[in-house]
Amino acid sequence: MQKEVAKMWLWASQNAFLSETNPATGVKWDDRHGLVYGKGFRKHGNIETHLAYKKLHRTGRLLKSLKARGTVDSITLSSNVPYASIHEEGGNDGGRTIKGTHVGGGATGALLGGNIVARPFMKPSQKILRGPQRLIEEKMKEFGWKVT
Repeated sequence: MQKEVAKMWLWASQNAFLSETNPATGVKWDDRHGLVYGKGFRKHGNIETHLAYKKLHRTGRLLKSLKARGTVDSITLSSNVPYASIHEEGGNDGGRTIKGTHVGGGATGALLGGNIVARPFMKPSQKILRGPQRLIEEKMKEFGWKVT
């Protein structure tokens, strides 16, 4: 049963990446802000339209790193990527410059980072937290037991 719940949690987190939403609340992630620049222009603020990749998808490493595990007494979802927690919880990463194929819309570069807004992707939803109870009830019904 723990393995089934772990798989559900992993799927919910992967879906959070694809839909860019907090899996616990269903709220869309905030747009990215920073500075974009190109020949003859600079723009500061919401730079979402100038970035050629989805949020948290620049390399794909973070999504690929998610691992779920169910054991006799625990269910865990983890990532071995060092920057996973700063994206999950928010914080300061010092900033970085993005260039080349990762920028578009007339921009040749972008300065991102500094204060990272939390974009939760690992927090379990109430559905995941109720998973063990639902699975137990399903098994009870299979055996013909009454579920109240």
